[in-house]
Amino acid sequence: MTADKKFVAVENYGLSAISIIDMISDIIMVVQFTQAGRTGFSLATVSCLSLNIGFQSITAFVSFRKQSLYVQLCEQMYIFFLVKPAVDVWRVRNSESPSITGVGVFDAKLQMVVTQVFELLMEALPGRVILLTSIFTQSSETSIVSFLALLSSLSTAALISAAISVDYDIDVNKRIFSQTYIQ
Repeated sequence: MTADKKFVAVENYGLSAISIIDMISDIIMVVQFTQAGRTGFSLATVSCLSLNIGFQSITAFVSFRKQSLYVQLCEQMYIFFLVKPAVDVWRVRNSESPSITGVGVFDAKLQMVVTQVFELLMEALPGRVILLTSIFTQSSETSIVSFLALLSSLSTAALISAAISVDYDIDVNKRIFSQTYIQ
């Protein structure tokens, strides 16, 4: 394995790991908000998580609609058990055939990017606003869990943005607009 491929593997697996950690930290924050009686923050966080999971589920349904019911159910289970980022990375790394990755609707790489964009727009960024608002409006001492959740979400947002930029903006062959912009 070349150094470039090793970097891509570390980037992708690291991104999927931090993404899964971010989802778990948001679930922990929902529990913490609920226990503290901060129902508004809890419901807002649950709404963001639900939007993210819902849009990922719709995308998987569209992508796998020509597959067997078993394949469709497996894909939905990956989403609901929060391991979809890791499954997407595994598919990209192993270059799965189109018969497994969605009958040409989305290739494995594009499906991974779509999942990342949904997570960024519907869970990571709004979740940070909710968490920061909670931290700044909390009258008592803020827990370390809140700061760790904030750190994981900021890391997720930064890594997703950087990965998409590296994968699609910097590569001249993959750039859709202005292919001579960066030389």
